[in-house]
Amino acid sequence: MKLNTSRLFILILPLFLPCAVIGQETEAPATDSGAVSAAEETERIGYFVSRDTDGDGKLTLEEFMAGQPETEDAEALRSRFTFWDVDKDGFLSRSEYVFKGKPVGQ
Repeated sequence: MKLNTSRLFILILPLFLPCAVIGQETEAPATDSGAVSAAEETERIGYFVSRDTDGDGKLTLEEFMAGQPETEDAEALRSRFTFWDVDKDGFLSRSEYVFKGKPVGQ
């Protein structure tokens, strides 16, 4: 009887697939890529518009702070505002707020 190697490969391949899958599962999952999903972007635009009380298209620190839950630490909020204020003009543009100070698409 002649052994057909391609058939043998097809027969033993399923035996090795679970090992490959198990090996992939041991890698740590990415918890936060920093990317903003389309749904989150829409939600954050709504938050921005509601917090921009003077309608000038940017948030002051006061506007930013006023919309936050009372449980948030004020110093942490100021730090977040400063971090998101990429151009350091003292305001958060819609893009800076929506994308949390990161370049769009990252």
